[in-house]
Amino acid sequence: MTDSLIEKPTYDGALLAIDARNTATRLGLFFDGADKPFATWSISTPSSLTVDEAKRELHSFFEMVRSGIATAPGVDARQKDIEFSAPSAAIVASVVPALTDAWSAAARFFTRTRTLVVGPGLKTGIRMRYNDPAHIGADRIANIAAATAQKLAPVLIIDLGTTTNIEVIDETGGFCGGVIAPGIDLSARAVSASAAKLTQISMKAPKSIIGKNTDDAMRAGIVMGEVARIDGLVGMIWKELGHRTPVVMTGHGAAAMATLSSLDIEAESDLTLSGLRALALLNKRQ
Repeated sequence: MTDSLIEKPTYDGALLAIDARNTATRLGLFFDGADKPFATWSISTPSSLTVDEAKRELHSFFEMVRSGIATAPGVDARQKDIEFSAPSAAIVASVVPALTDAWSAAARFFTRTRTLVVGPGLKTGIRMRYNDPAHIGADRIANIAAATAQKLAPVLIIDLGTTTNIEVIDETGGFCGGVIAPGIDLSARAVSASAAKLTQISMKAPKSIIGKNTDDAMRAGIVMGEVARIDGLVGMIWKELGHRTPVVMTGHGAAAMATLSSLDIEAESDLTLSGLRALALLNKRQ
């Protein structure tokens, strides 16, 4: 390559990671063995999905990758206009069983190889200290795998989504268990649906904890209430453990939420996708 500003970098293969949640589905593409995604994109999770619809979503994602629209934060601007044929491997983590097969089949269409699906039969390398490991969500498995691969233990992982999950990983890398609570968007929708005069509002921190109008009062209760709950739960977990641990936050709005907390929290928005990459490598056929 003589001039990377003019000549497009070319990639022969890539790993496609699909994290399908109840509210949003996140797509990620990894190149050159990097542990961070080159490109990411989020779409609203549909109530139903055919294989053809999933193919169209993936095709649109790949086109946005080629044009530089979907590149992840921190990617070198010189690499944003790229050429690649198709991903050579794919892995799916889905907490929506009705959509799993469609995403898996669509990914297989592009990779021409078996799609890995987080679930029974997939090696995780996780030390389980959990009573019913068969019932752990695929997203939680991916987050724990990321912590293991990145040697973050001991650590608490907070994942903001439809639910707010806190995973407790001990100093040996073992998964001890955690907390599952309603997520901030779910709480907001529940308030709006149950109270006729309270409408759906954008979720951002209020200027004051004492709301001077209904919208700010709702934001204070929902956003800052979520912050207080997270801080309180982390404190109770530390008390039960008998020591403090690092805390990593991921999921929608993680960076903003971490700044509102009184705790020292590291935000890593693509932790789940990185965990899927780690699982794909662990299950790679030799």
